[in-house]
Amino acid sequence: MVTATDSANTLQLEAEQALAPASLYHIGYSSTLSSPLSASELIELLKSARKRNRELDVTGLLLHREDSFFQVLEGSKENVLSVFSRIELDPR
Repeated sequence: MVTATDSANTLQLEAEQALAPASLYHIGYSSTLSSPLSASELIELLKSARKRNRELDVTGLLLHREDSFFQVLEGSKENVLSVFSRIELDPR
């Protein structure tokens, strides 16, 4: 016997599955700055990256130490590759 609660739970699960990405794509990389960034330049870089990544539904992790970065990007394959392509072109 199916109850109203069972039907509601099934609808909720179906809605969650419809919103979930088909698969999560990841890229991890490390890079070294060509010249040091000031604290304010680093903050501006982070702000613009967060905005762009949010627009593309890309998440991940960014670590910075001295002149090096390590980053993991995750999201749809198309969006992750789009973000990574921009990063590769960055002369910094």
